[in-house]
Amino acid sequence: MDSIIKSTILILIALLGIPAGILISKYAKSELKAGKKWFRLTMILSAAIFACSFLVRDDELQMIIMPVAAFIFLLSYISFRKA
Repeated sequence: MDSIIKSTILILIALLGIPAGILISKYAKSELKAGKKWFRLTMILSAAIFACSFLVRDDELQMIIMPVAAFIFLLSYISFRKA
């Protein structure tokens, strides 16, 4: 039961990248156009970190790495697409 609650919280944290990306794309349009290559690089790196987190044996560390990487990816992806 404890792991279900923890997993739900971590998924919600990862999904917060969507509204954060929308806010960034709304208020920082000129910076987004100038930094498109950096957003693309951030998406690639966060996706690679997310994929590599499956290789981590420690469950607690994996439960931290995956939502953070997903948050960063979603934030970058939404900002990149809206720019």
